[in-house]
Amino acid sequence: MTRRQFDLRIFASLLAFTSVAGAADVADRALLQAVIDGSPAAVEAALDAGGDPTVALGREYESKTLCRATEPGREAVLEMLLDAGADANVLYERADSLSRDPLTCAAYNNNLEAFRMLHEAGAELERNLCPTCPTDVVRTVFWSATDQDTHHILRYMIENTTIDEGERRLIKLAIEQQATYADDDTLDDRDWVIAWMRERGETIDPRAPGDPRFVPKRSDQLEAEAGSR
Repeated sequence: MTRRQFDLRIFASLLAFTSVAGAADVADRALLQAVIDGSPAAVEAALDAGGDPTVALGREYESKTLCRATEPGREAVLEMLLDAGADANVLYERADSLSRDPLTCAAYNNNLEAFRMLHEAGAELERNLCPTCPTDVVRTVFWSATDQDTHHILRYMIENTTIDEGERRLIKLAIEQQATYADDDTLDDRDWVIAWMRERGETIDPRAPGDPRFVPKRSDQLEAEAGSR
């Protein structure tokens, strides 16, 4: 028996013992699990059974199919959800700080390919992620793009949006104050961002190799922290 045949038999058994309304809930939960498993066959089976490709079963990151599909290595699954009609621009009414929208999830996962796929599918880069928040500061996914190890996503944002003065200040703070790792795969993008800032007259003092603020390797730091416990 193939994996797909096994998945279909499982769905048939589950749906046989549920009501119509219950069947949709079963399919949604099965779809989330299929995405977590990274199984295209199981995702297809859950979608065929009526699973909602945009479903969020709770407020947490872990409960949202699109968020889990932005994890590295699950791009094929994300594409299946988008092809099935998932709303790349959904703004979750109930969300933790990591999962206000799918773009935020992709940035959290440092997954530029997923970020690009969502943008090309209609996700807005500059929309306010908290329109009801009592503040004058408009929080967009740009804030997530200035975290550690997301320089490639920050570069994508710069190339595809308009960066205002306040956002340039945020970039400057991030480059100058955040820990930087020598084994960060996005250091070339970081250099591009620094050059972009300087071309616009910004004075920026980035952390660099030899600077005590520059961490040799993330793995070295993690091992040191583990050894001190």
